[in-house]
Amino acid sequence: MTRPTDIYQSISRDLLENFLWQHQVSAVAFQQALTRGQARGRPTALAYTFECRSPEAAEGLRGYLAEQSSDVITTAQRDGSWLLSGTAAEVGFDLGLILEWVGYLCDAGSQFDSRFDGWTIAPAQGPPAPSPSNSAGAGAIPLPPDISEDPAAVELARVWTAQDRQFFLLNAAGLPEPAAWGIVALDLMKHAARAYRRIDGRSEQDAHKRILAGFMAEMQNPSDRL
Repeated sequence: MTRPTDIYQSISRDLLENFLWQHQVSAVAFQQALTRGQARGRPTALAYTFECRSPEAAEGLRGYLAEQSSDVITTAQRDGSWLLSGTAAEVGFDLGLILEWVGYLCDAGSQFDSRFDGWTIAPAQGPPAPSPSNSAGAGAIPLPPDISEDPAAVELARVWTAQDRQFFLLNAAGLPEPAAWGIVALDLMKHAARAYRRIDGRSEQDAHKRILAGFMAEMQNPSDRL
């Protein structure tokens, strides 16, 4: 009899976690796109990104993807990481096809010490929407080109520290399903942990534990006045 843990002998835990995570995010992103007016089955180009651990990993992954498809692929270094970005050929906008494609990209990344970081509707095919503004006031974080150049980008939240308190500006309509905010919160924790790795060199695992400790402390003894 095959035990559930036997699958780890052939598939790494990192790959399984990335695969399951991206499947959940894809379902939310698909529903969000439909809510914004994207039509099912419409020929759509999808843009995707990978976070690579080294320039060699980025180039190896780029070569592999180029052999498998005619995707437009670029690599760049940003904040100590190597990012690979690509745009896939148009396919009918169907969740089943997207999930199969996501599984392929997760596996491709794992073969080259890289992590598939998600997909969006490519700018040329996205539905019209106002472009996010960089003029959000003093102290605002500049938008990277991936966002500012995407006409389909939707801002979900802003968090500010001002007047000795925190301000939360949310676009709840951007995620019609409330459960999606749980995914966003967990994703925020992961990205924050990675950011500390770049800022002060601490391990991602240590930063994540500290963030989780703060989360649990706030859950048990809330400090806000909401």
